[in-house]
Amino acid sequence: MHTNISRVRRLATGTAATALALGTLAVAGPAVADSAPLNYTCDVSGVLFGADTPLQSDVALQATHAVDAEVPVGGSAALRSTVDVPAALAALLHDTAGARSVKGTATAQALVSGMPIEAGLKISETPVEAAGFAVVAAGSVAVPASLPVGTVLDVAAGDFAVVLTGAREDGSDSMASPYTITCGLDAEQDAALGTITVVKAGAVVKPTAKVKKKKATIKVKVSSDTTVAATGKVKITVKGKKKVTKTVAVKKSGVAKLVVKKLKKGNYKVTAAYTGDDNVEKAKKKTTFKVK
Repeated sequence: MHTNISRVRRLATGTAATALALGTLAVAGPAVADSAPLNYTCDVSGVLFGADTPLQSDVALQATHAVDAEVPVGGSAALRSTVDVPAALAALLHDTAGARSVKGTATAQALVSGMPIEAGLKISETPVEAAGFAVVAAGSVAVPASLPVGTVLDVAAGDFAVVLTGAREDGSDSMASPYTITCGLDAEQDAALGTITVVKAGAVVKPTAKVKKKKATIKVKVSSDTTVAATGKVKITVKGKKKVTKTVAVKKSGVAKLVVKKLKKGNYKVTAAYTGDDNVEKAKKKTTFKVK
């Protein structure tokens, strides 16, 4: 799997749903940089359910999440987000509704290089504390395989909606669950979340050897760790009492094949070195076989 994660930005947006929804447009990674929070005005009237509370139907919410700067071609981008739910809303869910945990889904709008995108995402189960609690959410969104390596995508935040299901301590639904919250991006903000650069996908190489008498048929299955197909060539080396090296093209089936004849008895090592292509990195894998 592709693991070249180096540049990450920590971004701030509104509520648990936004942290997940907008952050999934890029890959979370270890090195982060802070940016100013984005402000959202959220309609929480679906959570008030006629309760006697000073909480208004419009609430300002903020959150932070990490966005990586690279994603493999044809792959999925993922994120980890953390959101602080304000005490007033947390107390309403905990004390009045009886919720001890929440989980749910989010629908988020964003602009990716000026193109509107809508993403459907998940919010993981989170304990509810009356004094306020942190929500951690994770998700992913596919990057089209048609985007060539080196493409740089600008990502900007948009509006979002979230549906939360609340659960009591015994697992039953909390009062008036589920809760719908819709949030709009406040005006006069720089909503840019940073950029994503499309990089090569990782290669998966699987060599196998089938022996019949003094003949070995070696097949090397080559694929990427994303949805993009692996093309190109494989250098196959067989070493034992006889050494054979040959470079074989990967067929449309994703298999490179080599037949080695007149082998003497003994143990043999096979090295399959995929040379990579425009979309997939090179990789190497070994296996063995025995001629009896």
